[in-house]
Amino acid sequence: MDEEKALEVLKPTILAIPNDRVIAITVPVNVLVRETYDTVRCARVDADALATINYTSEKTDNLEQRAGACQETESLWLEENHCVNNAEEDWAALREQATEAKFDTIHTFKYAYRNVDNVMDAISDIDDGSTHADTLQDISDLVVLGRKHPEPLQAINYNLTKLDDLEKLGVDASNALAIANENRLSGSEAKLLRDKSYTYLKEGLDELRAAGKYLFRKDEKRLKRYQSKYWKKRNDAYKKETSEAPVN
Repeated sequence: MDEEKALEVLKPTILAIPNDRVIAITVPVNVLVRETYDTVRCARVDADALATINYTSEKTDNLEQRAGACQETESLWLEENHCVNNAEEDWAALREQATEAKFDTIHTFKYAYRNVDNVMDAISDIDDGSTHADTLQDISDLVVLGRKHPEPLQAINYNLTKLDDLEKLGVDASNALAIANENRLSGSEAKLLRDKSYTYLKEGLDELRAAGKYLFRKDEKRLKRYQSKYWKKRNDAYKKETSEAPVN
C-alpha cells in the first residue's frame, strides 16, 4: 500500500488521538519511518515466533501502514510549511511598503490640508492607527479622503494617480495578509496531523520492539533487530565523548 493510501485508511484513527497524548518528536520522522520499515521486515521473518506471544501478522501489516501514513503527513507538513513561509515573506514585504506609503501620504496630506480643519481632524484620526489591520484600513481611508477633496492636493502638484497606486497597494497587502493567515491555520493543522501520526507510529513500533526484545532476550543477534540503531549510535557517541572528556 502506498503512503497516500495508507494515510487515507488511517486518517480517522490518527485524528481521533487526543492532543494530550501527542508526544514530542525525539527521533527525526524519516529516521523513525525507515527504522519501522526495517523492523517490520524482521518481524515478518520472525512471524511464527512472534505469533506465540500473540503479536500477529495483522499488527505487523498495520504498523507498516502507520509508517506510510506518517511519511505522507510529513511530506504534507513540509509542503504546507513551505507555503506558509512564502506567504509570510510576501506579507512582510507588502506590510513594509504599506506602512511606508501610509506615513508618506499622511505627511503629504497634512501639508496639503493644513488649512482645512475638518480634513485635518480626519487625518489625525487616521494617524492614530498602529496595528497591521489599522494600516490597511488607514490606506483605504486616505484614498477616500484624497478623492473627496482633490483640490488641495492638486494645488501642491500631487499626482492624483498616486491614490490609485496606494489603493492597489492596500488591496495587495490585504490579500497577502489573508493568505498568510489562512496558511498559518492550514499549516498548524498539517503539523498536528503529522505529530499525531508520528505518535501513532511510535506507539506501534514500541509495541513491536517490546515483543521482540522479550522474545529474543537470549538471542543477541535477533535481539538487535528490535533495537533502535539511531539511539544506539547517539548513545555510543555520548559515551565516547564522556570517556574522552578531560578530568579536572
